[in-house]
Amino acid sequence: MDSTFNAYVDRLDDEFIDYTKKMDEDFYKYLEQEWTAFSVLEGTERTKQSSDLRITNASFTPDKDDLSYPAKSQNTPYNTISLNFFENRFSVRIDPLIIIKLKSLSESEVAKGWKALSESDFVRTILDIQSIRKQFNLNDWAIYYLINDLSNKLFSENEENNKSLFNSFILTHIGYDIKLGRTGRNTDIDKGRLVLLMPFTSEIFNQNRIDIQNKIYYIEPLSKQITFKKDDKIYSYQKNFSLANRDLNLHIKRNPSLVSTIIQRKINSPYIEMNSHIRCTKALVDFYNTYPNTELSVYLNTPLSLELKKSLDIALQPLKVSPQNNTEKVDKLLKWFYHSFSYKEDAIEKTLFAEQTPLERYTDCEDRAIFFARIAKEILNLDVVLFEFDKHVATGIYLDNKQTGYNKIFKGKKYMICDPSSKECKAGYVMEQLDKNKVSVIPFIQ
Repeated sequence: MDSTFNAYVDRLDDEFIDYTKKMDEDFYKYLEQEWTAFSVLEGTERTKQSSDLRITNASFTPDKDDLSYPAKSQNTPYNTISLNFFENRFSVRIDPLIIIKLKSLSESEVAKGWKALSESDFVRTILDIQSIRKQFNLNDWAIYYLINDLSNKLFSENEENNKSLFNSFILTHIGYDIKLGRTGRNTDIDKGRLVLLMPFTSEIFNQNRIDIQNKIYYIEPLSKQITFKKDDKIYSYQKNFSLANRDLNLHIKRNPSLVSTIIQRKINSPYIEMNSHIRCTKALVDFYNTYPNTELSVYLNTPLSLELKKSLDIALQPLKVSPQNNTEKVDKLLKWFYHSFSYKEDAIEKTLFAEQTPLERYTDCEDRAIFFARIAKEILNLDVVLFEFDKHVATGIYLDNKQTGYNKIFKGKKYMICDPSSKECKAGYVMEQLDKNKVSVIPFIQ
């Protein structure tokens, strides 16, 4: 019985391998065709608020599994590449044949490179990456960063085109709808370079992009060296690799499980009993520093690390066990927060995750609103949202439907503004300069 079943599984594995080989053959033949010019679009800024209450459609995109490859060895020799991933060391096996060398950026040469990659034992590399993802709970951005880091180990600093082709090949074979693009002019293609074109489930701000068949692809978000001018073109193609249909999801349901140095900061609170040390996870802070600037929902819905949550739980224990009602507790929490973390508007349009905020000397309104919302949710177990005004962000908390003050109704509950950037430190108080008719509600995703 076992031998019959194993033979059946082997046959299915062989059929899948043959299928993927056919997909690669069709695709590299497609890549040989002349690529189309697409106009480079400027990056967008976060949308200004309309006069009507707007509820964002924030939601976790259901996880799609990576493509499942059979763990069958081709008995090929391999090298082991060691990667340092935010204080953690990972090992990935690679077939030496996977290290390709493009002779030019012509369509035919890129197609030859894709063909060469498809003939290597790339599955071994993908299986290792998928194993790391599962073991360390890595999201899509972490996988993109990991693969980019791997290509930096495989190719020299001046081999950006080989890196981009390798990254594109591996990401598409994991299942992501990645395309290759070529910068420059068709009259002198080798003065350009290959770039990744990447779709995301959330909007990325201040990042150049192109539109292919009414779908937005962002240009190489991890690269800081590529600049574009008005009327620049990217040459690419419309067809997808048949097995690649996923956009990259920036949301983080669970934090990566990384071993890390702990960074500690002393909090001097106006309440002596709530003076304490806040502990942040350095590996997560460094990882979040690589993130593109994206929608507020991504930051709001990223949980605190275990270390940060435990340290906040200790600091706020007197508040948790207090007999005060929730409104009184929130007012006290607002005062604790306002005096523990210094407020200052900054000119840098880069939103912080809650894990990053305690380590900053100054924090602006959106960083404070996000961090305060996570504290209210995870430490006091309160229902939270964000209120996004024109040029200001505050936290909204459901206290009870009898509470008076500035509020918005969301799903039948009255959420009171609780603004950690306001020195008033009072639930329901809204700063006079805000346009109260222009606000969005950004929900916490259950």
